Amino acid sequence: MGGTDGQAHLGKWWLPERPNRRVFGVLSASPDERTLSLAGRLAAEAGDALVIRGCTRDGQPATLLNCICLTQAPSWSALYGTSEAQEFAVGTILLGGRARAGLRTKFRFASAVFSGLPGFVAYRPFGTLDAARDDLRTIRIEGTRETHVQHGDVDITLSVGAAESWSPASASLEARSRFDLRGRRPRTLDEWERDYLWPIATLVSLALGRASWVSGLTVLVSGTPLAHMRVGEPVPWITVLRGEPLTGPPGSGAGPPLFTLSDDVDLEDMLPRWLDAYRELRLPLNLYFTTMFAPFMYSESRFLNLVQAAEGYHRARFPGRRSEDPLVHVERLASIFGSIDDWKNRAWLAGRLGNHSNEPSLRQRLGDLAKLARGQGLKMTGREAQSFAYSVKNARDELSHGGFGERKTLHGDYVKMEQQLKRVLQACWLSELGLSGDVSAEMLNRWV
Repeated sequence: MGGTDGQAHLGKWWLPERPNRRVFGVLSASPDERTLSLAGRLAAEAGDALVIRGCTRDGQPATLLNCICLTQAPSWSALYGTSEAQEFAVGTILLGGRARAGLRTKFRFASAVFSGLPGFVAYRPFGTLDAARDDLRTIRIEGTRETHVQHGDVDITLSVGAAESWSPASASLEARSRFDLRGRRPRTLDEWERDYLWPIATLVSLALGRASWVSGLTVLVSGTPLAHMRVGEPVPWITVLRGEPLTGPPGSGAGPPLFTLSDDVDLEDMLPRWLDAYRELRLPLNLYFTTMFAPFMYSESRFLNLVQAAEGYHRARFPGRRSEDPLVHVERLASIFGSIDDWKNRAWLAGRLGNHSNEPSLRQRLGDLAKLARGQGLKMTGREAQSFAYSVKNARDELSHGGFGERKTLHGDYVKMEQQLKRVLQACWLSELGLSGDVSAEMLNRWV
């Protein structure tokens, strides 16, 4: 996360425990790779994991986290002598501001830009042309709009404005938007990513039907930008550079846009719901979004991921669901065990049944989710819901249990069932956002 078009920084680099031993080198950063090339040695041997401090030629402090040495021990050459150069793969780069930080450093303020965010916001800024003065014409750009959301101890602000450029040909301005997050309790980078940045990226991905990631991230150790500006000092922003997540071929995605903020949705209500849901549904949501972030997967793999996502979601949201009435089930087990005289056979059967003998079958779970999806407005008849649950269950059995399903599933069947599973799960995710059946029905059936 924290993408960049590619940049290089010449500077001096050292280890925190040995600040007087400094080595010249070049730090290179791009969305695909971050490397540090040194004209000297900092690591004892290849594979060492280090934290490296530095100062760039333009005076920016830097901290490099999770640096892995890629260079073997120096070799002797009669022509060149001993080679002392080293190369490092860098995990995370903290650049500028007060960048003397580590993995456990906590930041109170984070500002993030997400790919695709202007499309999710669905806001097109405009400008008004002032009267000509001295043969000059000026354009007043519409001011920044802000939406404030409260979630626990974190104040979240979605800021939407216009870029400085303006195109007379299209008579429009480029929209720019970002999320600012201020926590009364400071958090590490990993905590900000886990609790807020990644959930927001998945929400944008769900809405747009294509992968979203953090394309720019800055943090502050303390205070806010306004607090620093009030006392007349520059804001000590720390720029965070990490790799982008795997998103597959350019332009790939899971389908057409599902919704934007121009639809009948309330971000102040929707975002906290989604952040809370993500904490409970992280694993099934991740399984679902792998089909979006890695669209080159085999169709059978995408299908199995979606089945697991559906089963995981059902376990989380239907925890009391049982295959049959618990009292009836207990009586059934008592009758079965009572009919077995050999204690070894009873012990064997108890081990085989375990504590899951009254768990609902996959077919029942899929039926429950299809019913929920129909309540959210998904166009699916009762007969189609039964056929959906039956077909998906058989196909899953064939793939997972070596062909024990009742029929052979063709490649085209997997593609069809994958789309059905996505639609059902999309309806489930919309229900987590608190959207009414009428609103979600319009979203789900917009492109049908």
